[in-house]
Amino acid sequence: MSILQETRTLLAAATEEYRAPADRERLALLERRLAEPLRLAVAGRVKAGKSTLLNALAGDRLAPTDAGECTRVVTWYADSHTSRVTAEPYDAPPRQLRFERTETAVRVDLADLAPEQVARLVVEWPSRGLRTATLIDTPGIGSLTENTARRAWDLIAAEDEPTPADAVLYLVRHLHLDDVDFLRAFHDDAVSRVNPVNAIGVLSRADEVGAGRLDAMGSARDVAARMSADPTVRRMVQTVVPVAGLLAETGATLTEAEFAMVSAVARLDVPTAERLLLTVDRFVGPAPELDLSPEARRHLLDRFGLFGVRLAVSLVRHRVVGTSSQLAATLLERSGIDDLRAVLESMFWQRADVLKCRSALLALEGLARSSPGPAATGSSRRSSGSWRPRTRSASCGCWPRSAPAGSTAGRRCWSRPSAWWAARVCSRRSASDSPPTPTTAPCGRRPRPRSPAGSAAPRAR
Repeated sequence: MSILQETRTLLAAATEEYRAPADRERLALLERRLAEPLRLAVAGRVKAGKSTLLNALAGDRLAPTDAGECTRVVTWYADSHTSRVTAEPYDAPPRQLRFERTETAVRVDLADLAPEQVARLVVEWPSRGLRTATLIDTPGIGSLTENTARRAWDLIAAEDEPTPADAVLYLVRHLHLDDVDFLRAFHDDAVSRVNPVNAIGVLSRADEVGAGRLDAMGSARDVAARMSADPTVRRMVQTVVPVAGLLAETGATLTEAEFAMVSAVARLDVPTAERLLLTVDRFVGPAPELDLSPEARRHLLDRFGLFGVRLAVSLVRHRVVGTSSQLAATLLERSGIDDLRAVLESMFWQRADVLKCRSALLALEGLARSSPGPAATGSSRRSSGSWRPRTRSASCGCWPRSAPAGSTAGRRCWSRPSAWWAARVCSRRSASDSPPTPTTAPCGRRPRPRSPAGSAAPRAR
């Protein structure tokens, strides 16, 4: 039996236990979640390049990437046969919104809704890049608006309920205390004690590490390697990958007109081109020798960045590339996005079922905490012998979890109601196996095993 099948079996058993309509709806959502693509959240500080990286992964310019703070509402981007945008307010039913598809993004009209009233936006868009994973764009940590900054915490590091995200890409430029606190809150110690199974760090805007030099990505790889070796970082993310998000987004969405602009700069003599590309001000300033308007040059900077323009001009001038498709492929390779995709493939995509089941089990645990259900009161199917009534331990006050009938294990003292379920699924035990025997119970007591006949085993001396 696969891990997905076993998790579905547990959800079906829980559905039989929980009779309340709200609980059953919650379990039905968990069942549907197992059939959906993996949910990958993109998080980080303000202006870390989250929306730009999301566009690069999606292969389309969907999320706005303006100069100011763009993402004020948690926005989900999912693959669909049709294009539509749905708002889910906190205190009202979901409703569809009007939107406009521009060259730069999908612009959503909130109408009479304020951003503070919207729990999330769901953008459904036909996209090959969204078939593997649903991407979640989050507001920046450290936003000037406290309510906006809190939204990312509520989504990924909620204290009272499991996170809707199965995995997270966390973008850093320099490791701040807020970054450490955020990742520590998202990291589940009960499942992964050394390396979190569901978090990858991204050294974002990596082309700026070397001050825009052509060897900037080499410097960024050195910085990312040092961060990956840091014990503090390793406890929170599996690895750190350097990515020039803007370069990756441009490589994924490059147009023929932009290639023609780059070629015009490449036709200049080398000293003139190097002088113009020394700073941003010189490049957008008066340049009669360059047959490009200031607006066109600003467009190139918006799309490539100064590092990207220098790199693209060098590639065209030295005839490394000769067409727009060749330039796009080379920009993607140099941006580091291919390295990130390889890491995502090995750590997330190939383990998507495990990560989704993990999320479902954590949500099931949250349900058991908030609504113990009939089994907790001893009123659930006593005649069938499936579960024994639970009573608090007289010595520690914990709730002992009764094993299924026929199991060779006795009662175990679990502080988490669904810990036995999670341990069974994660270890891929069969239905006839006994629950794992902990060395000590969460309360500190050493549990007493029972013999196959059900009598207490003698204490070891």
